[in-house]
Amino acid sequence: MAVSAVINNIPNIMVSNISSPAGSQVITATLTYDGNGNDAPKPGTDRFTFIFASNPNGNVKVASGSSLDAAITQDSANPNVYTASITVIAAAYGVCSASGNKTGDSTQWLASATSFSILPSVSFPVITRNPSPALQVSPVPGTPDSDATLVTQMDVTVTDEGGNPIPDSSVTFTVKDVRTTSATQTGVFYSASKTPISLAPLTPQDPRSDSRFAQATNKLGVATIFIATNQNPGYLRIFCETNTIRGASAFVYIFDTAFGTELEAPDTDIGPDLSNYTDTTFPVTINNKNTSPNEFIALFLNNKFQNQIAGTNLNENGSALTVANAADLNVGSSSAKPQNNFLYTIRTSNGDLINSKTTLLQLFGPLPTPNPKNQILGPLVDPNGGVINLGSIFIQGNPTDYTTTIDLSKDKTTLADKMSYTLKQNDIVTLHATFQSDFQSDDNFQVNPFTYTKTITDPTDSAFNIIIPFDDISGYGTPKDPKRSNLYKMYYEITPASATTPIAASSLTQGVLSTRVI
Repeated sequence: MAVSAVINNIPNIMVSNISSPAGSQVITATLTYDGNGNDAPKPGTDRFTFIFASNPNGNVKVASGSSLDAAITQDSANPNVYTASITVIAAAYGVCSASGNKTGDSTQWLASATSFSILPSVSFPVITRNPSPALQVSPVPGTPDSDATLVTQMDVTVTDEGGNPIPDSSVTFTVKDVRTTSATQTGVFYSASKTPISLAPLTPQDPRSDSRFAQATNKLGVATIFIATNQNPGYLRIFCETNTIRGASAFVYIFDTAFGTELEAPDTDIGPDLSNYTDTTFPVTINNKNTSPNEFIALFLNNKFQNQIAGTNLNENGSALTVANAADLNVGSSSAKPQNNFLYTIRTSNGDLINSKTTLLQLFGPLPTPNPKNQILGPLVDPNGGVINLGSIFIQGNPTDYTTTIDLSKDKTTLADKMSYTLKQNDIVTLHATFQSDFQSDDNFQVNPFTYTKTITDPTDSAFNIIIPFDDISGYGTPKDPKRSNLYKMYYEITPASATTPIAASSLTQGVLSTRVI
């Protein structure tokens, strides 16, 4: 018997907000009977069952007044043609398939699957995990499984107008001024699956032109790339965009520590005695004449990245005032035992890096507990002053990163009330964490500062998380010297997306740190 059932072509469904989609889509099945036999559909009696399946993520739901089990009607112009229709509403982004059969007769009246997509009318890329701003060059290239000194991760979350994540969305990454030959390329790029990404110049005859590649988002709407160091210093500026919106950019300096001679050294008047210095930062003047407006200058202290200044922010003398983190200073125990500190800048130049002369600082203390400015935020929800121990970072026997929690909804209210500032998407939260104790690497007392940044996607989030990697927080035991304490100290700051310095900070949270495996 020559009969057929087909799902008519289905156009892609476009929505702006998947959590409250506007509009609906009618999907129709057509059944054609050849007039022979006695299996003709019976209008008013027979029905058609629609089946929808994610392929792999998209989905729909049945609109009010419609049903998966739809009535079959006969075409008045052609009595051998029958139709059944259903009205659906978008339920999840991605590719969905529609199939079905005449109810109770899936052998002769089976309609094969027809695929269609549920797509956002606009998609917003937001960097939700900024890469580390700087990695030192290495003769052995890093891989995604290397430690944090050799590789960094960048996450871009794609959402619709309602803030809902979009899976299977393509994110285009553009790397500026990147060298694209294997011998000169700065850094190595990897996909979320940890496979290498090949970089090709957009201008084939210019191996130093921009390069572009695309990555798909996962089920959570996140596209991930890894950026690893190699032996070629350079400046990586990475833009992200969807097919509708260009997002923010991130940067990574792949730098060497060679002393420079071409550029003037930075200036600061800090020290040498820091025993009463309680600020978390100290002022530094950058001196870089003849810097192009589209280039950047980075400040480094003891080979740790501190800040970046755009060439447009230099004054007519080629100078700019910025800050460095006091926690990154090496501070001797007394004036008889000062410790050396090296302060320098690195300027970008079409992807190249130029190191300045170095300022030597000899400092002693001890440095007191920092006192963040404008402490109106927080405090941290977690940790809240309790103990961080092995149970905090070994979950079911597995090494686990430590998750800190911040109540942004409370901070949003605080900033509005006390500073008339509205916390926004793309503002930056910076977590400062200092871990001190006898450390497993050499069994000597160490004070190790870390800084973590994350972009705000929802300024009303009451459980905003910043992740501290396991390797950063593990390995701290009880000091042998009874005069010393094993502690963590944490506070966070908020910086508007349009600013370069924080506008407010939380109070300092301090507690016992005991994360060393005996």
